[in-house]
Amino acid sequence: MTIEEYQEYIQCTHNAYCKIVIRHAAIDKILSLHQHWERDVSLDYLMEDKFVQFAEQETRNGKLRQKAA
Repeated sequence: MTIEEYQEYIQCTHNAYCKIVIRHAAIDKILSLHQHWERDVSLDYLMEDKFVQFAEQETRNGKLRQKAA
């Protein structure tokens, strides 16, 4: 094995190692994002099921509006 062949072997081995590391880092990121998305609660869900009115609307002159019956 000549020096050039050995250098090419080392370069190819290093490239393969880097590809594996990058691939596994991408897989880890995808899995962590997937877990994060599963834990998220939809804002639509919160607004429909557990609606709480935080404040009453005011008119322009500062008086509170009456709720329509």
